[in-house]
Amino acid sequence: MRLRPRPNLDVNGHWMCDEGRYGYAWHDEGRLPFAAVRREGELTEVSMREAIEAAAAAMRDSEPSEWSVVLSASLSNEDLLLARELFVEGLKIREIHIGPTPPGSQDDLLRRADKNANTAGALALGFRVGDEAALGRIARGTFPRVWAIGYDVIGHLPPDVPRGELATLIFQGSNACATSEAADVILPTATCFETDGTFTNEDERVQRFWRAIDPEGEAEAVHATLQRVGKALGGELTGGDTALIFDALAAREPRWGGMSHESLGDQGAPLAPAQGGES
Repeated sequence: MRLRPRPNLDVNGHWMCDEGRYGYAWHDEGRLPFAAVRREGELTEVSMREAIEAAAAAMRDSEPSEWSVVLSASLSNEDLLLARELFVEGLKIREIHIGPTPPGSQDDLLRRADKNANTAGALALGFRVGDEAALGRIARGTFPRVWAIGYDVIGHLPPDVPRGELATLIFQGSNACATSEAADVILPTATCFETDGTFTNEDERVQRFWRAIDPEGEAEAVHATLQRVGKALGGELTGGDTALIFDALAAREPRWGGMSHESLGDQGAPLAPAQGGES
């Protein structure tokens, strides 16, 4: 019937805006419960293992300079860490960023214009956020191969830029969109209601979220799929569940220093100040 807030005097007291309370319908709209690979022009349902191998093969058969990786600002801190490990540290892809989204409504009480769950976490992990020019480079075909995670790249391409042809389009997400319809490979992901992890709010407070329901079909957490892709490519990303990934993040990143998955509890903890005053 509705979502309810977790009381937290350092965040929202016990209040929640109506957008958050009743804004859950997207979860069931156009869900992508199963993996798919395009064969002879048609998307064909396949096992998750087959889709992961197809995605890994596309990576093996190309150069890092051909790829643009576009991420959602609503991915968890754990998802973002694994994405950085795979694409930046492992595959040496340089064109990776958080896709831009238009601002929503805001007031002086509870609503904020940024409707993404983890923009602050993405910035703290060093990702470029909201780069409109990067979408233009995709549209022009500067990067003929795109891996999108939770972000509708095709739906956000600027309409005034001539379209180039994409050689490969991989979509890793939970709901159907223009990108999934055009994709060569679909890797279904669990939603925030179907997995657990941490987000960093706009006041840079890290908070946990908990799985409430089972994932649809073969959908799984983004970081779990990235771990499997890394193995298919012969690499090894940070392994284990969300708790182990978060603790690895806290050990590597100074701004998360001193935290642990267990110590966050249900109230969270603030990031350490950025060095030199940088955000």
